[in-house]
Amino acid sequence: MKFKGVLTSSSIQLLEKGFLPTLLRFGKAAHMLVGPEEVHLVMRQTETGEEGPLVCVRLGKDVMFDRRNFVCQSKHLNLIAFEYELNLLERVLHGAYTNQADGLEMKLALRK
Repeated sequence: MKFKGVLTSSSIQLLEKGFLPTLLRFGKAAHMLVGPEEVHLVMRQTETGEEGPLVCVRLGKDVMFDRRNFVCQSKHLNLIAFEYELNLLERVLHGAYTNQADGLEMKLALRK
């Protein structure tokens, strides 16, 4: 399993100012499903552990990632899913946006 992508400055702004504040209203963690053509941000949970509303954001990979630096490989149809905490992602995106970063590299690799 291998995932590497560079968020562009426009996608940093899109996530930080657009989608992240909405996702934070529904919970503390979300799942990201990355595929060769699309990225899905999905959450279905509440603070009490009961099932809450299903929130799903579907974006083309070219909207989120620089196409020159994008790699997504896995044994299952080249799909990779992982969970992340929204408040940590918000801090990273806010820091990148405040410092006018050109991009933000995301990496996930299977360690043996």
